[in-house]
Amino acid sequence: MSCSNEKIICEHVPRHRILQVALFIYVGLAFGLATIYYDLGSSYGSIQARGSLLMFISTFLTFMAIGGFPSFVEEMKVFVRERLNGHYETTTFIVANTFSSMPFLLVISLIPGAIAYYLTGLQKGFEHFLCFASIIFASMILVESVMMAIASIVPNFLMGIIAGAGIQGLMALGGGFFRLPNDLPKPFWKYPLYYIAFHKYAYQGLFKNEFAGLKFQSNQAAGGIPHMTMVKKF
Repeated sequence: MSCSNEKIICEHVPRHRILQVALFIYVGLAFGLATIYYDLGSSYGSIQARGSLLMFISTFLTFMAIGGFPSFVEEMKVFVRERLNGHYETTTFIVANTFSSMPFLLVISLIPGAIAYYLTGLQKGFEHFLCFASIIFASMILVESVMMAIASIVPNFLMGIIAGAGIQGLMALGGGFFRLPNDLPKPFWKYPLYYIAFHKYAYQGLFKNEFAGLKFQSNQAAGGIPHMTMVKKF
């Protein structure tokens, strides 16, 4: 094995360990969510609880993906050095880096996702869970991509994490949950941030996947007779 390959492998080991630790943290958070939102049921009040749960998952759980930023910085140092030596191209590095993370992100999306999904009693059906996990998986890949881009610009650990957290915070604020899209100020927040923020698409996907077709007891329901069906069109 060449010295270059040994360096690359050595730099990838800490990142894998970070992802393994992240898995345990995600599992712990999933059990925490399952405890707070256990068996939401179909009462009228569960609508708000479901929305809060999905918002927390799509915003704060994906937010934790910035924890891998220090390993990105170390990988960038190796990449720049090996790129100058002509060992591999930029496209090769990006593709390899992305695919090397996908199995870990998939596991993180499935295991904690299943705990939070089934114990809280979200919409039944494996296809709904698959959609739920796919959205979380795609969001985490996107966050990692953003952090990789930041690592190429800001080589400092602390400044990079601050920048990544700030960007995600702005996207979450402009994603259409904290303020409805029509209520967002048009300069910057509505155009272009609302359409750039991945939270917009994560919120819409999770909410449509969860609420479309569900029936809830209205406030006046006694014995579960009158029901309200959520609108299928979003």
